[in-house]
Amino acid sequence: MAGTKLAVPVLAMSLIQAVAMFSDLPTLDASPPQSRPVDKTKKDFGEKSGSRQQQPRTIETGSPADSSKTPATAGKDSLAGERESGVVLPTVPRGLYVCRGPGPTPEKEVNFPFIDGWLVRPGWDMVEPEKGKYDWNYIDDEIALAKKLKKKISLAILGGPQTPAWTYQAGVKQYAYTLRMARVREAKIPIPWDETYLEKWTALVREFGKRYNKDETVTLVHITGSTGNGLEMQLPFRPDETAQWEKAGYTPEKLIASWGKIIDAFAESFPDKPLDIDVHPVLGSDQVAQKVAAYASEKLGARFGIFGGWLSGKGGGQDRNHAGMRTIAAKYGPKGFAAFQMIASETSTPTQFAEGGLKVAVEQAMEWNARYFEIWESDAMNTRLQTTLADLAEKLKAGRMPPTSSATKPGG
Repeated sequence: MAGTKLAVPVLAMSLIQAVAMFSDLPTLDASPPQSRPVDKTKKDFGEKSGSRQQQPRTIETGSPADSSKTPATAGKDSLAGERESGVVLPTVPRGLYVCRGPGPTPEKEVNFPFIDGWLVRPGWDMVEPEKGKYDWNYIDDEIALAKKLKKKISLAILGGPQTPAWTYQAGVKQYAYTLRMARVREAKIPIPWDETYLEKWTALVREFGKRYNKDETVTLVHITGSTGNGLEMQLPFRPDETAQWEKAGYTPEKLIASWGKIIDAFAESFPDKPLDIDVHPVLGSDQVAQKVAAYASEKLGARFGIFGGWLSGKGGGQDRNHAGMRTIAAKYGPKGFAAFQMIASETSTPTQFAEGGLKVAVEQAMEWNARYFEIWESDAMNTRLQTTLADLAEKLKAGRMPPTSSATKPGG
């Protein structure tokens, strides 16, 4: 909770111990993933949008924040305001949030009674254009708008292809690839286990937490790192990428260890906020996501959530690319929470969803203790969907679980 310091015992568990603890997880297929159609409803993270004018930018230089440790406590749906073993737990993120940007948010996209807030996701190159010089104007402007509209925001700093050029000039090793989103472009990301990269990324995370950990407008922080799009866990995943990653020195153990360092940095920098991490497959396997989720759940306890940017309402048999993610969400969501971004806009591409659309997708994930959902602005603005969205918003606030059906089961 904002203003409340968590005074708790330190968990002295290393990522190596976490991997050993969860070594009974099944060995997963490491073959290249099936190719997926480009979702043209998701904006390229490098594109700008919106019409609201930003204030003139100022640059400030910061210093590392003090760190504090976090508890491992049992999760439940009614976390808000509860005390367990004398510890005040952060409020579970809850409600419908608009996924958009990056770019200034137009009020017309978010100012609805059934919308609780929106995702704010600047790139690393926006918030730290020069080493150690931080520009928080964009986030501050979004928080100011949220306060004006009596809304909340969730936060993510996009890494990966949004990494600033100065990091590579400072010696960060890079991996070049083709980024296929709303538009195709050549991109590069830091090698995720590169120590120079990890040093600079975690320094940014500390400044990020120093500025926003106590801000009551912020309800959730997504843990991010060097990935294919900067938000979700997957690395560039074309069939020919596997061999290239092996040539770059990739092993699951290296990637898992790098995520452990990033999780530690977020945990220490945001002791008062719920944190989640996306669990997309990496190079066709769920092994990395499973081990990383196990570690984060053990370290963060009830304030850790599984995030999935893929929710469609389809069963595992229909959606094989995300079948493993469903299993991870079903396992760890009830221990803390789960949070989801819709796979697409129902307004633009309804065939991406199971029959019943966005409503069925939300009800599916509520079975995994999900109460936070990011929907696309075109759906929020669609008058045909607004009655459905208002009904879902009420269910999420009440915490009511939908009836269990075959569509909501992880293997369904």
